[in-house]
Amino acid sequence: MSPIRCELVQTSLQDSVRYEALSYCWGELHQTKQIACSGRSVPVTNNLYIALETLQYPDETRMLWGDAMCINQRDYVEQNHQLGLMSRIYQQANQVVVSIGEMTEDSDMVRPD
Repeated sequence: MSPIRCELVQTSLQDSVRYEALSYCWGELHQTKQIACSGRSVPVTNNLYIALETLQYPDETRMLWGDAMCINQRDYVEQNHQLGLMSRIYQQANQVVVSIGEMTEDSDMVRPD
């Protein structure tokens, strides 16, 4: 896979932007990897890194909303405001994608029916 690169795009729920909402387990906050985001190196949890790595398309862009990246985690006022919008964020997404972590030797036993 190619390195993970992303751009933060500021938008509003009223703008009718097509996006996918990402649901994943944050994991250990002190275990991080670096991604390139809007020209800067940004640490993300290992679980978010795995989700982004797994979900990236090889030759096209993908608009994903993920809480750890899209909500300023250092601003409690913003966090509280955004948490109030979470149901709308997921409802208005064109699709919700879920990452359950790294593949293991028995991952193939999980099958959607």
